[in-house]
Amino acid sequence: MIVVTAYAEVRPEGRDRAREAMLTAQAASVQEDGCESYRFYQALDHDCSFVVVDNWRDLAAWQAHMQTPHIAELIDVLHEILVGGLDIRAYEATQVDPG
Repeated sequence: MIVVTAYAEVRPEGRDRAREAMLTAQAASVQEDGCESYRFYQALDHDCSFVVVDNWRDLAAWQAHMQTPHIAELIDVLHEILVGGLDIRAYEATQVDPG
């Protein structure tokens, strides 16, 4: 499984635009083959900071996801309103029993 985290901080005037773009991308992403979960979260202590945590069946599914029009559109919107850069990290993970 591939686990991805992406962090973004946007300018306050771009917060609503970011949320709208993220919701659009999330709705499209969960329909993709190989997507096991895909959710955006907003920081409790900073309402302009967001993270997405997504899980993919394999690397090929995530790589295909990164080439979709909805992700290109999301990245374009974010680059217009970001404070700093977009921090995307992907990990190969194995599920373990927490018990």
